[in-house]
Amino acid sequence: MPAFLVLAAIEAIVVSRRPGGRYQLGDLASGVSCGALDLLVNLAVVAGFLAIYDRVHRWSPVGIDPTSVAGWAACVVAHDLAYYVFHRVSHRVNVLWAAHALHHQSEDYTFAVSLRQGAIATWIVYWFYLPLALAFPLGMFIAVHGVYQIYQFFVHTRLVPSLGPLEKILATPMLHRVHHGRDPACLDRNYGGFFIVWDRLFGTYAPYTSEPDYGVTTGIASWSPYWANLGPYVDLVRRVRRAPRWRDRLAVFVRPPEWAPAWDRREQSPLRYGPPVSRRVSIYGLVHLVVAVVVSLALAWGGAPDGIAEWALAGFVFMSLFTIAALFDGKRWARAVEAARLAMTTLTAAGAAITGLLPVWAAVAAAGGCVASLVALRAQSWRPGPLSAGGGRPDSRPTVAI
Repeated sequence: MPAFLVLAAIEAIVVSRRPGGRYQLGDLASGVSCGALDLLVNLAVVAGFLAIYDRVHRWSPVGIDPTSVAGWAACVVAHDLAYYVFHRVSHRVNVLWAAHALHHQSEDYTFAVSLRQGAIATWIVYWFYLPLALAFPLGMFIAVHGVYQIYQFFVHTRLVPSLGPLEKILATPMLHRVHHGRDPACLDRNYGGFFIVWDRLFGTYAPYTSEPDYGVTTGIASWSPYWANLGPYVDLVRRVRRAPRWRDRLAVFVRPPEWAPAWDRREQSPLRYGPPVSRRVSIYGLVHLVVAVVVSLALAWGGAPDGIAEWALAGFVFMSLFTIAALFDGKRWARAVEAARLAMTTLTAAGAAITGLLPVWAAVAAAGGCVASLVALRAQSWRPGPLSAGGGRPDSRPTVAI
């Protein structure tokens, strides 16, 4: 993840310095926050899945030789087919789409989108990979899945042009751009992870013909990673409450996302989301987001939280992601809540140092950073500064140039 963050920052600089180019810093913050939230929430889930996978493989009478080149090729193909099935089902069944929609909510197409992973989607996708345990050892799965994750990161960018003949075989960045479009011609197309072959075989392929309009058709009006994860489920519950019959209530969960019966009046969020924020707010939010990400990576390195100090740090990250999103969303109460978070962090650091849970130097550093941030909160002007319209499209949103 650290390398991904560096590359996302480089992409932001490159995009913003192109003629007419602007980069949505709120979108970057939202994508990184979703990735950090997924990382922390699912530490135990990933460990549990790997344990189950290994146990299933040990019970299986079939075993692919990990020294076989053909075996590795088969694992890559099987992994990609499993992902295609998961991906297609997640777009065609409402309750699964609610988990996956987060990944499509961004109205830009950058590396930040690849970091935008749903915490709930992680609970679902591994069930589609579990059949691979019947044939492939755990080490093979981890290696192939790791390469897949890296490949998927580089697929989410507009900086890579057409790859020529490879477009007929691979799910390239240009073909995946089609998948993230909300234009009618783009919906439910190009599901492949490594390969575009499955889409060609099963009738879900669409070539890239023009720049798509990115995002979900219903829009989303928040940078919050929590609302990104839970908002689609809130929408499902509201639709269930409006349903006149029990079979309609069940249908809300199992029908495809475009299903729209006469009784259903779905709420539409505004498209082109991007409230204006000052450069100072952007810098402040990104600095604190970097701190939260560093803490989350440190926790992930140590495994699932199992002590008071680890849980306190996890709480710090969860609260940081909440307030940072509120700042980028321009919430009126964000400044007060952020001040409360900083005060709470200072008191917690002091208490941890007194009880020996945290080294004194670390507590002093944390408290000093919080005090400096409180001063910045009080001293800065938080009104939106002069912004320029970005993206080069007539309907583009206010953005901050880097």
